[in-house]
Formats: sequence, structure tokens, C-alpha cells
Amino acid sequence: MKLPIRAISVLSLCALAGAANAVALSVGSYTETFDGMGTSGTTTPADWTVYTGNSGTSNLTWATTITANGANSVASMIAAPTPLTAVTTPAATNNNGFNAALSTAAISDRVLATSPTTVSGAALQLRLNNATGGALGGLSISFDTVRYNATSTANELPGYWLFYSLDGNTWTNAASLNPTGATVPNTIGVTSNAGAVFFSTAVASGAD
Repeated sequence: MKLPIRAISVLSLCALAGAANAVALSVGSYTETFDGMGTSGTTTPADWTVYTGNSGTSNLTWATTITANGANSVASMIAAPTPLTAVTTPAATNNNGFNAALSTAAISDRVLATSPTTVSGAALQLRLNNATGGALGGLSISFDTVRYNATSTANELPGYWLFYSLDGNTWTNAASLNPTGATVPNTIGVTSNAGAVFFSTAVASGAD
């Protein structure tokens, strides 16, 4: 069994001054509600990609922690099969990802959902380009995690861990935003998360 199917319903990003091709992040902010997928869309929004654990991993690979780099890590994940599965409420598992409704009462409010099977896990990747005109030292980020159902035999970490990469190869965990069973409980509902992520090296103007 898997943990509750998780989904990102709204993602908002704001640039932090220096102290992706890709979506251009200006001095203002970037927001994605996923509503543009519609109720039957089977592709992710521009510059979003669903990834899945590589062959050889299992649903117990990340039972206690998620490895950023090396074997069976975030860096070794592969692009998921396409297309997305368009549903109202996800009730099964697949490695493609879902275009789902927030709830049966909010069909037009869409979310990008994952419920991987067999492998270590799934990732939702957004590629951004620094269009602020200066070095970018980090991001202010907020997102909602939708919890669709509860299970009695959860065997994976709850919610989504946030990682970033400045070169597409080496990944860093934003540990301060890591969810726990207390912040993303094994119940139906929505968890909101927000915080600042400061990069290990500032991203140059025009770089992804």
C-alpha cells in the first residue's frame, strides 16, 4: 500500500535577491494553479515534468529518507511515462501522474497528483530561468499538498520533499521544508507549506 495520494494544487514562487529552456522568473513572482489542464487534459503545464524512481528501486527505498545524489536517488530518477491520467479523484496507482480535481465539489480546481507503484517515488519538476536581471540567491516558495485518502499500512514518507538543482545534475534538499507525519498526516485534507530556499551558489542572470 502507498501513503495517501499526494498532489500539488498551487505553487507560488518569488525571487530573492543574491544575499529555466524554462519559465522566466522575473522580479515579481510565478504562480501555477494547474487549472489550465482542464478536466480532461493529459499533459503537464509548460516546463513541468513528472519523474519516477529508476528501475531497481522499490516502495521501501525511501522509507526513512530521500537521497539527493548517487544510486537510487533524486538525481537518478527518470521521466515518467506519458500521458497523465485525467480523473476526478485518483483511486489507483500509476507512474504517469494524474490531472485530478481538488475534490468532487471542485471539479475545475485541478491538481497535479502522483501515486507511484513499485518504485521509490515520484517527483514533480519545474524548470525556471532567472529573468530578474541580477544574481538570484534563492526563492520564497509556497505550495499546497492535497491528501486524497488514508491507508492503514503506509510505507513511504509523507508529502513532498523539496530539492533544487543549479545544473540539472546535482541536487540539494531544502531540509527546512521537509514534511513530517504531523504536518502531512495520513488523513484526507490539504496541507499548506511555505518558506525561503537559499541557494548554495547564486544563479546568474539568464541561467536556469
